[in-house]
Amino acid sequence: MPDDFVVSEKQDIGQEKIDRQLSGMVGGIGTGNIRNKGQAAIGDGAMAAESIYYTTYNLRQKGKSWFGTVPGDHLGRLLAGYSPGPSDTELAAALKLRHVVYLSARPGWGRYATAQVALARRHSPDRVVMIHVARGERIVDAVDEGSYSEDHGHVLDAKDAESISFMDLLLIDQHARSRKASVIVIGPLADRGHDLGSYLFPLRRPTAAAVFRSQLTYLLHERGNCVGTCADCGLDCVADYVEKCVSGGELSRHLNETLALEEAARIASVIGTAASDADRDQLVAQILNEQLHAQARLVLRASDAERRADGEHWSGTADYRRAFRLAFGALEGAPMASVYSAAARLVRIHREEQPETAPTPDPIEFELDCLLSYEMQVPDLNSLPVGAPRIARLANPGLVPAMLDVAWNERGLGPRLMRWLGELVTEPQLVVRERAAMMAGLLSFSDFTGVMDGLIAPWARSRSMRPRQAAGLSLLSCAHNPALHPALQGRIKQWMDKTKGNAYTRDTVAWAYAYGLGRYLPYDGLAQLRRIGKDLWQRRSFLVAFGVEQAYTRDRAASLLGELLEWTLAEDNGKRLQVHAARAFVRLSGIETLLGSVRWPELLLRRHRGDVDEQQLADLWLTALCLPSTAWSAWKAFTRWLTLAENDPDVADRFLALLRVLVADGGLRTRLAHHRDHVWAEQRPSSALLTAAAAIIGRV
Repeated sequence: MPDDFVVSEKQDIGQEKIDRQLSGMVGGIGTGNIRNKGQAAIGDGAMAAESIYYTTYNLRQKGKSWFGTVPGDHLGRLLAGYSPGPSDTELAAALKLRHVVYLSARPGWGRYATAQVALARRHSPDRVVMIHVARGERIVDAVDEGSYSEDHGHVLDAKDAESISFMDLLLIDQHARSRKASVIVIGPLADRGHDLGSYLFPLRRPTAAAVFRSQLTYLLHERGNCVGTCADCGLDCVADYVEKCVSGGELSRHLNETLALEEAARIASVIGTAASDADRDQLVAQILNEQLHAQARLVLRASDAERRADGEHWSGTADYRRAFRLAFGALEGAPMASVYSAAARLVRIHREEQPETAPTPDPIEFELDCLLSYEMQVPDLNSLPVGAPRIARLANPGLVPAMLDVAWNERGLGPRLMRWLGELVTEPQLVVRERAAMMAGLLSFSDFTGVMDGLIAPWARSRSMRPRQAAGLSLLSCAHNPALHPALQGRIKQWMDKTKGNAYTRDTVAWAYAYGLGRYLPYDGLAQLRRIGKDLWQRRSFLVAFGVEQAYTRDRAASLLGELLEWTLAEDNGKRLQVHAARAFVRLSGIETLLGSVRWPELLLRRHRGDVDEQQLADLWLTALCLPSTAWSAWKAFTRWLTLAENDPDVADRFLALLRVLVADGGLRTRLAHHRDHVWAEQRPSSALLTAAAAIIGRV
């Protein structure tokens, strides 16, 4: 029997970790960290919060720059729905000490809202002026002393200005002092070497969840409609409704630390202004899906003209940045060294398939922050232990399927991506192989037949375990899209067929169920695992047991145990199904559930609730405890049940009831007596439960 079919009982294939990763990417339609600086997807002409169109009066121009007073009603609404940030108090104190502040923050951090609120509180909501310096124009050419209004606050938007220096701010300070005015300058992020001196004020942003909460609360109170089931509504229901929105569903995942705050406000606007009978989840899903694809297009365009918050140049060529961003998203969770290696591999594939393109030499070195847009990665918190590699962390994993969709359907990278993933599954690092397999499943969203035939099927027929394992994980990844379930079931049926499939393809299906495919395709899973269990080459492998364990749900406990009992009685050469049933039952017996403060064995709790029959449990315990290949692990699991039963009388009563059924078998009774005298008695000499159990077992 080939060793490439052996999966041991102690092997951890990381089902929970993989399920978390896949759910993060395709558990639902995600938002992502979109910086939509033009038309938003909410209504005709809706604009992002950092690109607000002001209905100004006294609008005037100097050169290409413009000046205008912010309407008081706009600032009134802004103040009413504003979410205070952690640096607001310090900013207010800074404006009392000096006339000019350079507010350093990334786009999407609420720079304009923070500046307007601070100036409105310093002066008055009707005394705030916006000054915009045109692209490429110097501040000293765009504004002069006459640009500032007496005793007003001014937001000087200089993010597109040619340059900003200490002397520029000193000149603005002189002008502002003469007019008793305040000026907050907004320009490029100043997180590198700068000469802005004491004028620099680093902004610390509020959380996206806080902004969403404040905006939605304000909108719902303005609307004045009940959002609960109040008999006489005084809008007390709004707070609970908002908290449910923040903490539940897909939104909680997307209100992350890099989400642009205008996006959080825009999502709140969708919910707060929707019709009372509208499907809130559907509305949110639609806007988030559109935004994800908009961000994916920007990320993969990787244009040299793409604006950076700090004004620095991008590293590498556009092709390399595109490859690196795909690698960073595809290999999230892998060490950065693996990401760089995968990016170089994808660039090589591109050059091999486009030989007519003049090759661009690879840069000698890169700067990570100049390869990725800020919104793609979780900021480095410098919290890694010594010796641990830095890991790729994508701010919103939901961006990955959108990137793959755009790469496949809008940039024509499909064949290169399949070749790339085919090479990555041969890598020695497990995390790289797992992520490549997941990406193959996600690619099938765009072309199921093409990806299956061109990539996953060759893995499934491989004589090596690693490609088959990758194919099984790809099937699980594919199953996260319910629309593909019929096609996926057809492909699995084909691989299970005795003429179209073989032991290798069936082993691939076993890997898929071991990873948790049975949770998504529950109806045929046990029948297919039963067929797989008959294969000679599966005799020493625990994949079938893993698959049964992953398929378990409380509502199917009785039918699953009934299926395992049928396996124990099945007529097959070598009683292979009986062994697989015993292995699977031992794994199921290890599942524990908290009921209040009491920890129950899950299967014993199902018996306590009447979901399964006492005889079912007894018969399966009899098989597992008596089979030589499962006896050691089964007795260990049974002893764990005894330990849990000692901690609660209800668990103890149910355990003793099961024991009374077990001792009806003479052979097992003898084994129980031996275990009682030579194992349990030494471990727990003063156990009241053991005394009761000993009386049931009796003397033999």
